Amino acid sequence: MPTGEYVLVVIDYYSRFMELEIMTKITAFETIKRLNRIFRTWGPPRTITLDNAKQFVSTEFEEFCKNNGVHLNHTSPYWPQANGEVERQNRSLLKRMRISHALYDDWKAELHQYLQLYNNTPHSVTGVSPNELLQNRKVRTKLPHVDDLETIPPSTDFRDRDLERKTLGKEREDAKQLERNKEYKGAVYKSLAEEVPGEGVEVRALTAEPTRNVKNIDEVTEAQELVTALRQQYEEHK
Repeated sequence: MPTGEYVLVVIDYYSRFMELEIMTKITAFETIKRLNRIFRTWGPPRTITLDNAKQFVSTEFEEFCKNNGVHLNHTSPYWPQANGEVERQNRSLLKRMRISHALYDDWKAELHQYLQLYNNTPHSVTGVSPNELLQNRKVRTKLPHVDDLETIPPSTDFRDRDLERKTLGKEREDAKQLERNKEYKGAVYKSLAEEVPGEGVEVRALTAEPTRNVKNIDEVTEAQELVTALRQQYEEHK
């Protein structure tokens, strides 16, 4: 590239989906890092067809592919047609980047825009976009679509199951929280009863079941007011 950078082009032969990685170094280590990023999203493929560049024939790269269960297919030297899909995309990418660099001086932004348009445009061979063929669903783009008129996504078995699981999980957590609140209140009542001892003082109101003098203490502030009242009662009985 004019800026001294490189572009790693990765294409799925089934869907024609393309991934691009802009690199400043093309060592085996840097290439493995970028492929790991792609594999983290889509998973490792069964085979990879690539040329005989030094980073692809290194022991480090071969060990990486072996650990991920990927079989390497190296093309014949000086015969780029063996990896024709990538070579065709390389020509289109180079043409696009030369134009964008000459007109806008920001070929990286144009490259990302080109990638988005390519992956979401129906392919001339498959008849559907690479994104749709790879993910088995239509990806929303800037272009208006009839599905955008629906405000609520259509119900599916997976969505219904997800909603059911979330509802059950919320009910379980609410029940646990209610039990924790009851235990906390009981502990507060017990501690208050121990804090205000004395003869002739009504401490039965500080048990888990309030008596007629105390009704439904739900907040700590009410318990604190009760402590104050009991202390005053205790002082009066001294």
